[in-house]
Amino acid sequence: MVIFSVAVIIFALFAAYYYVQAFKYAMNQKAWLAVGIILGPMALPMFNISKTMSVRRAIGFENVYWRV
Repeated sequence: MVIFSVAVIIFALFAAYYYVQAFKYAMNQKAWLAVGIILGPMALPMFNISKTMSVRRAIGFENVYWRV
């Protein structure tokens, strides 16, 4: 029972993280909230790729994006 409770808390935290980051990077918040609830931390690589693509779409693929 304790393991299930911890898993539910982790999935809820990742869902909140995906929601906030999706809002920050102008992505679909509700979709990422649902993905976070269903997949939890397993969706992190997919989220990072989508976030990068969103940034690249916003600034253009031919432009340089400097991270500091």
